[in-house]
Amino acid sequence: VRGKTHWVQVRAKDRALNQQTPASPQSVLIQASVHHFVVTPEGASPYIYVAGVPHTVEVRALDSLNNLAAGFTGQVRFFTDTANAPEILGDGLPGDSAATFVGGVASNVAGLNFRMAAPNRNLTVCKLEGGSPNCGISGVAPITVTTAAVNRLLIMNSEQSHRPGCINQNANCSASDGMGRQGAPTEKTAGTAFNVRVMAVDQYYNIVTSSQPAISLT
Repeated sequence: VRGKTHWVQVRAKDRALNQQTPASPQSVLIQASVHHFVVTPEGASPYIYVAGVPHTVEVRALDSLNNLAAGFTGQVRFFTDTANAPEILGDGLPGDSAATFVGGVASNVAGLNFRMAAPNRNLTVCKLEGGSPNCGISGVAPITVTTAAVNRLLIMNSEQSHRPGCINQNANCSASDGMGRQGAPTEKTAGTAFNVRVMAVDQYYNIVTSSQPAISLT
């Protein structure tokens, strides 16, 4: 049966048909190539994580019959489906070399740390081939990320956009995306009124909707 381990034992006979002492049994694993992956994040399903808390993940390589593709020792690439997400490889997502497969299973893969709070932050794994992802061989796990505790107030003017999760510069968080804001404010004329937005946020600049602080602008 493909994907199962079988034991084989050989016993020889001489020309007089006398049976010899059998050799020690040997294990034989019948396997096929990887067809897809099963991604299992740390904890119990449904997977609900607090922003900024690191977690591990397990990835299992399976064949087309959902048996372990125990011979797979390649690499995988991690993605999140969230558009323009602040997490990238090595900064919120495990790097290409983070998952080491033994017997078709990569256990306790470190490096997962979602900072942007949102539902359906799917974690996708694709097979790497020659350094390029082949997402025809993939797996996905749905993850919901909730806000951490309220930590500060974020003030933005009308020229700026909210960029939750951007706490440092990387490929998806430009220099102008720092401190949860995108874009630079324009100069204002003294004595001229202008509008600002004030948000109660966690340390990763996610809006904490349950917070209703009393504020005073001076």
